Amino acid sequence: MAERTAVEQQIVGIWLTSLGMKPIGVLDEFFELGGDSVFANQIILQVNRLLGVSIAPEDAFDDFTIAHLADIAEQQLAGRPAPAIPED
Repeated sequence: MAERTAVEQQIVGIWLTSLGMKPIGVLDEFFELGGDSVFANQIILQVNRLLGVSIAPEDAFDDFTIAHLADIAEQQLAGRPAPAIPED
């Protein structure tokens, strides 16, 4: 699935640089694409810097997709708190 928002488009750019692969869909799972936790943390840091948000790794890792990161970032940018992820 192609990016739907400007935030998703920016995050796609970060993933393409980090993973060195094309194409990447917004619903593709980072770890299934071969990413690891070190790369994932670097991506989160880049997204936080680029967008001026503060995404915590634990909020991103359960569903580490571009769409999920963009949703968290957009909620923060809109001044709404990101949803809590229920614990098992």
